[in-house]
Amino acid sequence: MVTADSRYGTPLYIAGLYQCPNVTGVTRLRAYRNLYRKPPPYSGHGRPRIHGDVLKVHEPDTWGEPDGRYEFTERDAKGSEYRIVIEAWREMHFRKAPHCPFTLLKVSTYNTDGQLRFKRPLWLIVSGHHHLSAKLARKAYLRRFVEEHLFRFVKQKMLFEAAQMGAVEQDERWIKVVGLAYWNLYVCRDIVERSLRPWERYKPAPPVGQPATPSQARRGFGRLLPELGTPAKPPQPRGKSPGRPSGYRPEPRQRFQVVYKGQKQPASVI
Repeated sequence: MVTADSRYGTPLYIAGLYQCPNVTGVTRLRAYRNLYRKPPPYSGHGRPRIHGDVLKVHEPDTWGEPDGRYEFTERDAKGSEYRIVIEAWREMHFRKAPHCPFTLLKVSTYNTDGQLRFKRPLWLIVSGHHHLSAKLARKAYLRRFVEEHLFRFVKQKMLFEAAQMGAVEQDERWIKVVGLAYWNLYVCRDIVERSLRPWERYKPAPPVGQPATPSQARRGFGRLLPELGTPAKPPQPRGKSPGRPSGYRPEPRQRFQVVYKGQKQPASVI
């Protein structure tokens, strides 16, 4: 399952998801997009229609009746209860990708007094070869913000962007190495000894059973490795390396043209 923000709510991205048979996408949609319904059956005259009626997200008059409606209640972290209403339109598509249908979801949140909790509803696209319920799609998208913390952590703490590779294959291999390293921190979060910073010692103690944070697990991982041991044999001295043979010159890296971007000129006011 892949979740993405509104910048990925484009025909090209949705069409790319359909090339992955085991991937289901939950993508946010901007509020000014035009979508199209499934075309009606062929009437027998003229060219068959490719698009059905238009649905303009910013014009409620074009929405029509949804194909499904789901309503349930939830509680936030403070214990306040609110009501969720999800309306679904199936078999929708972009004009530039009519062969990639998806389900459009409109998620509205109400307080107990019936007032909207947020000013605008949340529009989601559920695409892919596998069916996903409306309630699960909303829950999956709410977890998208956790990914931003992951990207920040691996970039700042795990040298995700520090490696300077010379080929795409090496970059992909380095991504797998960083992913495996983060998975080790996730697995050991319950058994690693917490390593606190000096300013963290004065904070309230965490609840019993709460796992260590990724940063705490990373700082304490070095003390856990000697306890686990390793199946590898200890290294043996092999003498000095002969180094490169005389006259050997490695091939230089491929050079690319530098792209210079100038400053944008302010629009003239007439």
